Amino acid sequence: MKSQRLKQSLRCYGRRLRRVPRGDVSTAASDVEIVHLSWARIFAHPASRQAYAVDQSHEHYQLFKHCLQYLRERHPGPFDPEAALPESIMEGLHDSDNRESLPPCFSTLVLLLAERHCPPEPEALFTETSPNPPYDPSSLLDYILWGLFMLETADPAAGDEEEGPNEDDFYVVMLLRSISDQYHWECYMRNVAVWTPMPWSSTSREDSSEARAGTTSDVIANAPLLGQVHLIDEESSWLWYARSQYGSPVDIPWSDAPHDGHPLCKTLSGYISRRRIEARLTTCEDAALWISALSLGLLEAVMHARIPTSLLLVSNGREGEIFLSGTRLLQLLVGWLIAMFPARPEDVPTESYIQHGREVLRLIDHALHALDEEMDHTASILSRQGIGLRPEERADVVCALVMTIMPLCNIACEALWRDLPEAKTLLDGARRKTRAFFAASAISCQRRMHRAGWCPYTISLRFTGMLDLTLMSNFARLAPFVRSSLDEHKDCTESACVFYTITDPTAYIPRHDQAGCTCEYTKPPLDDVIQLLSEGVVPVVVYDGEQLCVRPAADGDYVAISHVWADGMGSTTELGLPTCVVARIAGLTRTLLPESGAFWMDSLCVPSVGMLRKRAIKLMAQTYEDAAKVLVIDACIRTLSLQGESWLDNLSRIAASGWVRRVWTLQEGLLARELYVEFAEGPEDIEERLGTKSAALQDTPRPAEPSLVQGGPQDFDSHQELWGPLVRFSDPLRLIPLDLVPILKFRSENLQIRHGGVPYGIPLRDIIDLLWYRSTTKAEDELIAISRFLPPQVDLDTLLSVSGPDIAQERMKSFFLQLRDVPRIFPMDPIAPRLSLPDFTWAPCAFAATSLLPDDQTGNGICTEEGLLAEYHVASFAQPIQIPNERGAGPTKDTDSFVVNLRLSDLDAILSLLFQFRLMVSLARTSQDTHFDALLFLDPELISEAGPGVPCVAVSLTNPGDATRDGESSEGAPQGFRYVGTGLLMRSSANPDHLEDAGNWPAMSGLSKQRILLQ
Repeated sequence: MKSQRLKQSLRCYGRRLRRVPRGDVSTAASDVEIVHLSWARIFAHPASRQAYAVDQSHEHYQLFKHCLQYLRERHPGPFDPEAALPESIMEGLHDSDNRESLPPCFSTLVLLLAERHCPPEPEALFTETSPNPPYDPSSLLDYILWGLFMLETADPAAGDEEEGPNEDDFYVVMLLRSISDQYHWECYMRNVAVWTPMPWSSTSREDSSEARAGTTSDVIANAPLLGQVHLIDEESSWLWYARSQYGSPVDIPWSDAPHDGHPLCKTLSGYISRRRIEARLTTCEDAALWISALSLGLLEAVMHARIPTSLLLVSNGREGEIFLSGTRLLQLLVGWLIAMFPARPEDVPTESYIQHGREVLRLIDHALHALDEEMDHTASILSRQGIGLRPEERADVVCALVMTIMPLCNIACEALWRDLPEAKTLLDGARRKTRAFFAASAISCQRRMHRAGWCPYTISLRFTGMLDLTLMSNFARLAPFVRSSLDEHKDCTESACVFYTITDPTAYIPRHDQAGCTCEYTKPPLDDVIQLLSEGVVPVVVYDGEQLCVRPAADGDYVAISHVWADGMGSTTELGLPTCVVARIAGLTRTLLPESGAFWMDSLCVPSVGMLRKRAIKLMAQTYEDAAKVLVIDACIRTLSLQGESWLDNLSRIAASGWVRRVWTLQEGLLARELYVEFAEGPEDIEERLGTKSAALQDTPRPAEPSLVQGGPQDFDSHQELWGPLVRFSDPLRLIPLDLVPILKFRSENLQIRHGGVPYGIPLRDIIDLLWYRSTTKAEDELIAISRFLPPQVDLDTLLSVSGPDIAQERMKSFFLQLRDVPRIFPMDPIAPRLSLPDFTWAPCAFAATSLLPDDQTGNGICTEEGLLAEYHVASFAQPIQIPNERGAGPTKDTDSFVVNLRLSDLDAILSLLFQFRLMVSLARTSQDTHFDALLFLDPELISEAGPGVPCVAVSLTNPGDATRDGESSEGAPQGFRYVGTGLLMRSSANPDHLEDAGNWPAMSGLSKQRILLQ
C-alpha cells in the first residue's frame, strides 16, 4: 500500500476546516449574519414549520455550503419548480460509486450529525415511532437532522408554502438524499460496534462508565518518557532472536494523529477520548486516531511509559512518507522484554505483577478483537466514506498493526506471564487462522511479496496457509530470488509456477554452469548403464576429469544428487550434461567423498528407453536410501551464505525454493541418511548445522528458565521448552522455528527414517501433509514419486503398468482399489480436484492438492470397483434441492459455489427458528448436475465448535425409487448416492424476521447413520 495515499486521505478535508466545536455556538454578537431556514416549502409535516436562525460564519454552515456548492457544480440546473427532482440525478446519488466520489465535506457532515443524534435503533432510524431529533433553533445540524427525518416520513413534493420549492430547495433535498444512506450506516455502525476503541463502542462505554464512577482511573500519573536508550541495539543478536520467535513488525503508516502532549491512558478508549476532544471531527482524523490508539496507545498502556512519536517515526525519503518504523518497534518491544524479565518473581509472583499482566493481556485481547471487527466491516472505521482507502489498503493497515501486536502478544503470553491462565487462552485465540485479521494479514503479505516480484504460486494460500503470523512476517521482509529477470514469473498463477513446469520436454536444453560457456557434453557409457539396470543394479558414475566411468552402487559409497529440472540440470543418459556442469557436480561430491567422488544423478544414470527408464524409477527409492549422502543442489539455495545471512532468512528461502516445492524431491530428502545442501560456501550437513541430527537435544536436561543478558539469549536449550519446536545452531544466539520446512521438521521428529526404520511406516496423513504445496509436471508421477512410503498392499509394478490417455486418473483409481481402506474424509475436501472416472468422482485426483487430512477419528470406507462403500450420517430432503444456473466463485478456480438456506424438518415454529442453517455448496464448474437429494456427514453433530461450519458432501440418489430411511434399498443393498459436490453447513443466527421465510426453506431431515455406496 502506498502510505502517501493513506497520508493524503487521513489529512483530507478536515485540515482545511477550522477546529469543529462539539457543542452549539452562541450567536449573540451584534455583527453576526443570520440566515433563516425552514422546511416549510419542501415538506408537508408539522415539524416543517420549525424556524432556524443560523450563524452564516459558523463552521457547520460553511460545511453545509461547501456540500451545496459541490452539488451545484456537479448537477447544474435550471430545474422546473413544478417538477419533481430529476430521477437521473437521484439515481446517481444512490449509486455507490458516486457516493464514494463525494468530497470529504459530505462525510464530515455525516459524522457531525451522528455525533449530534444517533438513535439506539438504527434499523428504524426515521419512522413515526423513532426518537425525534433534537431541536435547537440556532443549530444547522438540527435543521439537517429534521430534514432527514421528514425525508423518510413526509412527501418532499408537498410543501406547506404556497410559493413551492425554489432551485435552492432542490439542491438542499439533493443534499439530504446524498447523505441519507451514509448517515443511516454511520448510526448503525456505532450501535453494533463492540470492540473498536472509538467512544461509541460498548467496550468504550464500559471503560468510560468505570472511569466516571471512580472505580478505576484511566490515567497513569508520572509515567516515564522513553528515549533512544530504551531501544535494543539494531545489531544485537537479540533482534535476530526476536524476529524468529515473535515476528517482524512492518512499518505502520502515520498521519499526524495528536499523540504527544497527553497523559498516559490505561485504556484504548481513554486514549482516543482524551485526544478526540481536541481533534477535528472528520472521518480522516478518526482513522488517524484509531491507528495511533492500536499502536502507540496500546504500547504506552502496556509498558506504563510515554512513547514520543520522534522515537519511532521515520521517513522513507519518497514523497515525504512517514511511518512508525517496524524495526524500531521491534527494538522497543525487545528492550521492554529485557527490562521486564528480571522483574519476574522466581517463586510466588507479586499481586502487582499479576495485576499488570492481566491488564496487558486484556489490552492485547481488546486490540485484536478491534482488528477483527474492522475486517468484519460492520463497524469498520477505515471503510467510512471520505477516507479513501480501498479494501486491500484497509487490509494493509490492519496487517501493519497485527504485525506489531502479535509480537507483543507472544512476549506477554510466552515470556512474561505464561503462568496466567488467561495467557494460554489469549495466545490460542490469537493464533487461530480463522480470525479475520489473520486472513487480512495473509492477503496483505501476499500482495506485498507479489509487488516485490515473488512468484504467485510460491506465495499462494497453499503456502502462506501453512505459516503463522510470526513466520509470515519474516517472509514478507525478504526479496525474491531472481534467476534472470524481475518479470520471470509474470505468467505464473496461484495454482502453478510456469517457470518450474516443463511443458515441452522435447524443447528442454540443459544450461551451462556459466553464461556464455559452449563446452561439449559429457555422458557415461550407455551400454554400461543399461547392463547394470538390466541386472537390477543401481549404476553410479565417477568423473576423472576427462570422462565418466560407471560402476555398481554397491561397490562403495556414493552421493545421490537431488535437484529440480527447472534449474537446468535435467537430461538423460543418452544426452548427458555440459562438461562444466559435470565437473562442478563432481567437485562437490569429491568434497563429500574424497576417496572416489562417486555420485548418482538421474540426468546421467536414467536412460530414456521405456522399460529401462521404468526399471530405474523402481530403483530410485533404493538409490537414495542406500546413498552415503544426499546432496541438494538448488539454484536459489546455493546463493545463500552461511556466514553473511541469518539462519532465519536462509531457512525462509529454502522453504520457498524449487527443491521444497517439487513432488519428486520429497522422497529424495526423506530417505537421505545424511542430508547435505549446497550453499555459497559449499556442501553443508544441514541437520548438523540445525542441531537436529540426533536425539541428543531431546535427552539434555533443560533449566526451567532462560538466562537473559545484554548480549542475547544464552541458554538456548531452555528456549526449546518455553517457545515451542525450536532448533539450535552452532551460534546459540540464532534460533528459528523448523516449521518453515516441513520435510526437515519431519526428519527431526522421526530420526529412525534415516536408518531404514520406516519401510512403510509413514501414515497416509503425514504423506499428504508433506506433499502439500508441492507439484509435478506430470500428474501421473505423483504416486510413483512417493511409492516408497505407500502402504505395502500398493504394488508399484501395478501402478507403473497403467497406461492410456487418462493415465494419471487411472493410476489414482488403481491406487485406491489396492489401498482398499480409504479415508471417509476424502470426498469432503473442498479444494481437491476430483477424478472424472465413472463411480470415482468422489475421489481426489492428487494428494498434493488435498487439504483435509485423515486420522483415526475420521474412519475408513472400502473402495470397490462400484465406488466407496462406507458409513455416513445422512440428512435427506423431501424434495430435491435444485442447483442454480447462476453461481458464484468457488474455493478454487475450477469450481463454483452457491448458498442454500435450510431448516430442520419435524420441528415446530420456535424450534425451526433456533435451527436455521446456511449451506454453501461447491461443485466443479463443468458439472452437469441439476440437483442433490441428501447430505453426507462424518459425525452426528450439525454444529461445529472448532471451525466456521461442518463439512459435508452433497449427493444425489442413484435409484430414487429404492431409497429408504435406513439406507437399505428395497433389495437389501446399500443405498447408492452419486457425488455432486462438497458442502459446508453453517449455523445461522436466530432471527425472528426470518421466521416466516424459514417456513418456506427446504426442510432437512435429522441425521441417520447409513451404510451407503458413494459413486
